[in-house]
Amino acid sequence: MYNNQYENNNLNQYQNNMYGVGEQNQNPPYGYNQKPPKKRKKKGRIIAIILVILLLVFGGFFAIGMIIQNNDKKESSEVLDTFIEGYNNQNFDEAYDTFHPYIRQQIKQNVLDANYVTDGEEFFELYDSYFGGLHVEYEINESEKLSKNDIQSLVSQIYSAHGVRMELDKAYAYEITETYSGSNGTMVQIETVIIGKDNDNWYIVAASTNEVVSNTLGY
Repeated sequence: MYNNQYENNNLNQYQNNMYGVGEQNQNPPYGYNQKPPKKRKKKGRIIAIILVILLLVFGGFFAIGMIIQNNDKKESSEVLDTFIEGYNNQNFDEAYDTFHPYIRQQIKQNVLDANYVTDGEEFFELYDSYFGGLHVEYEINESEKLSKNDIQSLVSQIYSAHGVRMELDKAYAYEITETYSGSNGTMVQIETVIIGKDNDNWYIVAASTNEVVSNTLGY
């Protein structure tokens, strides 16, 4: 399905840390003949208030960061939905317009050439004959947000392969299981798809087939 293979085996793992601070103060008891203790200064109370404010502020930043990250992940995964919908609609442009504009036409031509067809209509006629009516489903096995170093490495690989240099703000790597089925049988394969953000838009920028899990088509 994809003809350009990219692998990123050094994706960083992230861990969130949480801290708690506790402090206990206790005045000794005083009796009838004892002078009452001196009035406590407000310094400790002021520090405690400042700490609470700081925790609220940084906690707010953390929450906003999580919301942004979740939105990014949702928006990037929607590109996968569009790609699969394009296959099920047998709309070649709908599927492959999900690729970055810099490489889109080259990817389309590579796919057509690899299947010895001249256009999207012939492409789906071929796949229909293979599967006996084609239907595609997918599920995400795992996902990873790429670090800045990973993105720089990816951009360099794309430049080497296609001669274009992308400006990617963010990127996610998805490992997905795709199931192609029809009356003639089923093929299941594992793929890695990298989706990057460029100028506020998300695109597929790289993909590779990792493994064909099963194939009952007999080809």
